[in-house]
Amino acid sequence: MAGPSPIAGVAMVGSEADVIEAFVRHHLPLLDRLVLVVHEPLDETRPILESLAAEGLPLELREARHAAFRQAEEVTAVARELLRDGADFVVLLDADEFLKLPDPGYLRRALPALPPDRFGALRWQSYVPLPGDDPHEPNPVRRIRHRRRDEGVDCFKVVLTRAFLREEFFLLEGNHCVMRRGQGGTAAPAPMTELKAVRLAHFPVRSRAQFEAKVVLGTLRKRESPGADPALGTHWQANYEAIRDGAGLDDAALARIAVRYAFPGDPALDVGEDGLVPDALPAGYALRYPATAPRSALSAVLRWLEARAAAGEAGA
Repeated sequence: MAGPSPIAGVAMVGSEADVIEAFVRHHLPLLDRLVLVVHEPLDETRPILESLAAEGLPLELREARHAAFRQAEEVTAVARELLRDGADFVVLLDADEFLKLPDPGYLRRALPALPPDRFGALRWQSYVPLPGDDPHEPNPVRRIRHRRRDEGVDCFKVVLTRAFLREEFFLLEGNHCVMRRGQGGTAAPAPMTELKAVRLAHFPVRSRAQFEAKVVLGTLRKRESPGADPALGTHWQANYEAIRDGAGLDDAALARIAVRYAFPGDPALDVGEDGLVPDALPAGYALRYPATAPRSALSAVLRWLEARAAAGEAGA
């Protein structure tokens, strides 16, 4: 009888200090290995990850190869390396996404059952911060307990199989889809099979400071990277303009953003409190490396400017 199929997780992470320890401790019991590509964090993400790696966990840290946020390119390189080295499956994640499984061993049973010509697909569940969440709880997975009752739209993340070693396949930015190159330069989505018993709990909006810093830095970095995918971060533009013009984002705005995160321009996705259900994610681990409160957008931008200046001086 064949042994268990090695399952690796890969994520590209930036300034995620408020959630990164929870992300690592949640996923390591579910995966055989976790590889994180670290992209220029401006907060405590790096020392937290180094402390976790020093515990001897099956966690590997890689430095991003590019100053620009080239997620698909960076993740593709790592995923193919893992598949060549013996992984049978690579689960693509972001630091704000948490696997929800029927039991810890579920992936080891379900992934080998995927049809050989298909990749796996994991459906998002959107978690929404509410004014009643406990402000003293440092773990956002424990603090944010409500999600949409129904998503309203289909949004997936990908599980790669060894078929991804073929050069005809490539990822779109965001790792929401595998594409297949065809003749004449055309490309079409590769077939995927949804793992219907699995959900991917999504926590993109965790506090005002965290989200405003994410939006402002993401927008400025995109403008500095002329080769970046023009679709990357377009859903942040209205939020960026509100922050820039001094309006900021109050509790109601944060909840609305989380509710329609994938398609912010679609008011049909708005729901009232009856459209949310309590569904707290289990979090039986303790955080050993608590981060300080997320820094403001202004603090994040100043740190980014200082890092750019230091890099320029080093390259002079």
